[in-house]
Amino acid sequence: MNGQEGVMKPSELTGEIPISIWFRNKSWPAGTQFPLQALPWGKLMYSMKGLAEINIEDNIYLSTPEYAIWLPVNTEHESVAKSAIDYVILHVSPPLCQSLPSKPQTLRLNKIVKAVLADFSERRIGYPHTPQDQTLVTALLEQLALSERFDSYLPLGSDDVIKIMTEKMSAAPHDFNTLAQWSGMLGLSERTLSRRFLAATGISFNEWKLRSKTLMAMTLLQEGRAVKYVASTLGYHDPSAFIAMFRRQTGQSPSGFLAVSHGPPKTGSGIMHGD
Repeated sequence: MNGQEGVMKPSELTGEIPISIWFRNKSWPAGTQFPLQALPWGKLMYSMKGLAEINIEDNIYLSTPEYAIWLPVNTEHESVAKSAIDYVILHVSPPLCQSLPSKPQTLRLNKIVKAVLADFSERRIGYPHTPQDQTLVTALLEQLALSERFDSYLPLGSDDVIKIMTEKMSAAPHDFNTLAQWSGMLGLSERTLSRRFLAATGISFNEWKLRSKTLMAMTLLQEGRAVKYVASTLGYHDPSAFIAMFRRQTGQSPSGFLAVSHGPPKTGSGIMHGD
């Protein structure tokens, strides 16, 4: 597919299972869509730069410079590039997936994993043919199996009422409706709504909103927006309050996030499940 096209063609989403492991690098513009698909191999999707959103069974997963998404064999998913992205895609044959998660997971990548992926990207390695590269692959898979794991970053929830809320808030992170306002619109007490939200998503309403704002902030920062503009867009009158929130959510400042997202060598490119 040409990087200028906005939607992956179905014919480009299929292929033979790789012999063992296969690396791809691709870049895609913001807004590129990847239709629903399920592929016969495991897949790790790592964003060296930018933000990609993946929808799996009504749950939202995010690939950023700090986190990769793991998809087991034959996992149905669709996705969109929330900003311009440079991606490393790691295809893994079923026999090598045994030590990796059996369900979709967000993985926090350690320095070893990032270093191997960056090295393979810089050298444009597709298949690890040499003994040295095969040793690196073994280490990579071992480290991935040990990675800290998370479920969906921004769960939509299975409760129909809660799903109305999360879908609307996901589409408009700058929506500043409070839990009290939502309870009035939905005809539920604030306490009942709070409990249902937590039960359906696994996180509180306030935490969900913060995560949603964090995603929007990442996208705007990647687009080159100033911190003051991002803070104002997300409802923060004081940029320092926004910076503090961003640091709590991501472990780094907005400037630190941009530095990390530009860190790994930029080679060919690479988004998730589109190859």
